[in-house]
Amino acid sequence: MPAQQTQDHAFVTGSIRPVVLCIFQHKGKILVKKISRGTSASPVYMPPGGGLIFGEYSWESIRIEIKKELGEEIKNLSFLGTSEHVTAEGQIPRHEIIFLFKGELA
Repeated sequence: MPAQQTQDHAFVTGSIRPVVLCIFQHKGKILVKKISRGTSASPVYMPPGGGLIFGEYSWESIRIEIKKELGEEIKNLSFLGTSEHVTAEGQIPRHEIIFLFKGELA
């Protein structure tokens, strides 16, 4: 099966994509970002983060992603757990393993 790439440019059909996300809570609210996946798909809201790059540990990767996305450092970072997500959005199957963290913006 030939490789297909989705609009987020980081997922190839037939592979598992490791993802790092971090929950930031402030005054009862959680920081999320809006992700658009295709023109017909409804937007998805998720905590900030991104793909885990081969050779990086998840705790390193989330710090890099937050610095890149928000321009901020993380303090009090703690690992909450992992989650597995398998779905077919439109005609494109997705399989993600999510490393979930909680932290505070420095």
